[in-house]
Amino acid sequence: MLTPEKHLHEKIVKARRAKGYTQKEVAYKMNMTLNEVRQFEKIEKDMSDVGLESIAEIIGLSPEGLKKEWRRVYKKQN
Repeated sequence: MLTPEKHLHEKIVKARRAKGYTQKEVAYKMNMTLNEVRQFEKIEKDMSDVGLESIAEIIGLSPEGLKKEWRRVYKKQN
């Protein structure tokens, strides 16, 4: 059984890959460093609502859904 953190991590990675993007490409589109994208995918770096909305749109997830799940998982983890 996956933890909520692992489930969200896999959901984000799967969505990014389904769009055909590398972490480096997402970093470029988001004006972030590659390390920041890696930390985001591992649920290690918090993001603003605007950042979550932007990355959700890039990788094809629901912005509201990602924000809701992110806040629940990130707050629990940290």
